[in-house]
Amino acid sequence: MSIKKLLSITVALLLTVPLLCTLCFTSHADIEFDAEEAYKSVYVIYSLDNYGYATGLGSGFAVDDNFIITNAHVVGENRTVCYAMTYGEEGFLVKLVAIDPTIDVAILTPEYGQSAKGKLKPLKLGRVDDLKIGDDLIAIGAPLGLDYTLTKGSFSNLRDFYGDGDKWIQTDTAITHGNSGGPLLNKYGEVVGVTTMGAEAASGLNFAIGIDYAMMLAKDQGLNIDFEYGPGGAGVIDTQTETEKQTETEKQTETEKQTETEKQTETEKQTDTEENNITETKSSNTALIIILVAVGVIVIAGVVVLIVVLATKKNKPAPAPATPVIQGRTDFGSSASAAGPVLTEALGATVRKGKIKVLTGVNSGYEMTIGDGETIKIGKDSANATLILDNRYTKVSRVHCSVTYSSDLNKYFVVDCSSNGTYYKNGTRLQANMKTPIPAGTELKLADDGCIVRFV
Repeated sequence: MSIKKLLSITVALLLTVPLLCTLCFTSHADIEFDAEEAYKSVYVIYSLDNYGYATGLGSGFAVDDNFIITNAHVVGENRTVCYAMTYGEEGFLVKLVAIDPTIDVAILTPEYGQSAKGKLKPLKLGRVDDLKIGDDLIAIGAPLGLDYTLTKGSFSNLRDFYGDGDKWIQTDTAITHGNSGGPLLNKYGEVVGVTTMGAEAASGLNFAIGIDYAMMLAKDQGLNIDFEYGPGGAGVIDTQTETEKQTETEKQTETEKQTETEKQTETEKQTDTEENNITETKSSNTALIIILVAVGVIVIAGVVVLIVVLATKKNKPAPAPATPVIQGRTDFGSSASAAGPVLTEALGATVRKGKIKVLTGVNSGYEMTIGDGETIKIGKDSANATLILDNRYTKVSRVHCSVTYSSDLNKYFVVDCSSNGTYYKNGTRLQANMKTPIPAGTELKLADDGCIVRFV
């Protein structure tokens, strides 16, 4: 490396230190909630046709322990049953209980007898009217099938497209196919909207229906949804009677009279606390600046020493070579021929294939590769099954199940064909004769623990 180039690096470092100090005061705060915990309240929703085959996917989220909100267009026309996949890659059937295509909202609930019934993990709600232009917004969903993807953006404005009072949130948060129906969150992790659409002709122009108006669908349909607003939320769904409102007003007036002095005291305490917080913040920022400056000085000192060393070496005469050395390679023919298989392997690695592996029983360790779009059958019938199991698996059927692999989604679609059943490891049975999406890494039991297979 030349001395001129090292000097350029030194100047760049000198400019970087004050820039880092400036960023300490101008950078946005991180999101103030556990995003991975929020993932546990979001679901990948597969729409199913009349034969139980997945025809599309979107996203959804729980608003209490029994109800999931998504988009009407994710469910589709004339559809009443969908399939929901959790962050832990467990699946269950959900049925449609309410839908309003005008605001593109649908409400789902787990089918009776499903393992998720009464066990959903709800998100807290925020309020659209509390949003301020420039506020951070976060979307969680499955864009293009990449489940549990988080994107960040800003609140731009509220729009009333149809003149009916329904408020649509405009945001530059990335929203694309597969995000539909997922939650749009404020920085506290409270749902403020249901992501719905993006403008095809313009990037960064996306929309979500305000959660207040989506929840009105639940009220209109008489659904008993036990939702909860976060600290910043205040519900617009008014369920109080006139008598309750009057009593509440009287209590509030009496409380205000009795606590005027307490408020004044609290204000004084708050002022003291804010002053203390400002002092602590200044101290923290000062400490950070000192650390950054110290790091910058150390780096610059190291570069200067390196420049001096190189300059000293440059002034020394180069030793004469002892013997001539022949530069270059003479084995191009053998290397070129050897590179062929390596290049082929590298290209082949881009074509994703699935693999099914037997984990228990007499065929333990046996595995079979499955190509994109290929369907194989697992069972004991050597004439009809592709992955043939030993007859000593007494509860495995002749054709127990069929499996199709999708490289685009990196998922397997399993159809249970056996009266003995195909099960998740937690004991939940797959719907018979229905194509069920199974993520890579899932293990299923063919009838019981005697035969467990993994979808690699």
